[in-house]
Amino acid sequence: MMPSQTMNLTLEQIEAIEQLKNISLDQIASVYSGKPGCCCGCRGKHYSDPSTNAAMFRKVFYLLKANEEKVSVEGGYVAAQINGREYIAYLKETGAQIAAA
Repeated sequence: MMPSQTMNLTLEQIEAIEQLKNISLDQIASVYSGKPGCCCGCRGKHYSDPSTNAAMFRKVFYLLKANEEKVSVEGGYVAAQINGREYIAYLKETGAQIAAA
């Protein structure tokens, strides 16, 4: 991120970016990709098995990392709307602790 971009971010966005840097792929329990609005699965799909959905886990993880200025980090998940889709990485217990720190 360029220094000039940092000037336009809120404190919450800057804190979310810093927290995102401490989250690794192995801390993700499941991911979601879908249209914005509802994340129950009616507008997208949840992927919960990293061994059979490794490509989707990587895609969501790297999309979130690459679009850090759009990311929000909550207690147990990392989310962003990117190009009209909602991407969410739900964190394992250790990830949730990092995100809340």
